[in-house]
Amino acid sequence: YWGLQMNLIDKNKKGTIILSHYRSGGTQLKTTIEKALITSNIDFIDLNEINLNVEIGTSFDKQLNELLTSDRYTLVLLNNPLTINYIYTKQMFKQLSEDFVIVGLKRKDKLKTLLSMGVWEELIHQGLFHKENITESEMVEFHNNLLENKLPYHTIHLGWENDIFSTDKNVSPRFYLNYLLKIYFDECRLLDNTISEFNIPTIYYEDYEYNTSYLKQFFSNLKIDTDFMSKTNLKIPYHSRKFEQYYEPFIVDILKDWGLIDDEH
Repeated sequence: YWGLQMNLIDKNKKGTIILSHYRSGGTQLKTTIEKALITSNIDFIDLNEINLNVEIGTSFDKQLNELLTSDRYTLVLLNNPLTINYIYTKQMFKQLSEDFVIVGLKRKDKLKTLLSMGVWEELIHQGLFHKENITESEMVEFHNNLLENKLPYHTIHLGWENDIFSTDKNVSPRFYLNYLLKIYFDECRLLDNTISEFNIPTIYYEDYEYNTSYLKQFFSNLKIDTDFMSKTNLKIPYHSRKFEQYYEPFIVDILKDWGLIDDEH
């Protein structure tokens, strides 16, 4: 925790980069920074997530250079592991940390990082996500339906377009899950190492997930009204957030084996 000494927006820098992992609260944090930029009348460009194009034959170096050289304040959610790995391998983080505000964003609950995607996608599949005013009874029905019709193993994925092995239908469910978890922990380790090596200040999603006012301290240099923050944490009203109960039992066993679920769960 870096407290009041960190500002998420610095007009003397080229922009703000949120260095994170998928399903870790990055969209909510980016939306908050975006609204603060608008409120401050700062001209900016939102690059969203940087996904390098592996097919076009243009070097990643050139792609990144074109993206990160705007004259406007640049907002980036850097959570694609391929992009992070490339930037780290090419030793670009030192220069980026001098040019940009970089904030690390982590989620303590790694289990939710892995399981929330499948539940969310099922909510979309059942037509509930885009529905206005979901009723409590509809969410109870959704909950009961998932308890009876467990989500299959392949609904757990890493959420990135280059997650190529998950499209290989020739691997067994246990092979799939164990190697997916291996890759997931590799991604977390690279994120941790990068944050540590470059002394990047870090926020945890859990600190503002239900308490957006926590983020106000990081905009104190702007002298703006931060009331807009109360509208940035709209949550899906799940009947239960114990997502592991919606997955097949052998999946839970593997997650326990990797230490993601303790026996009290």
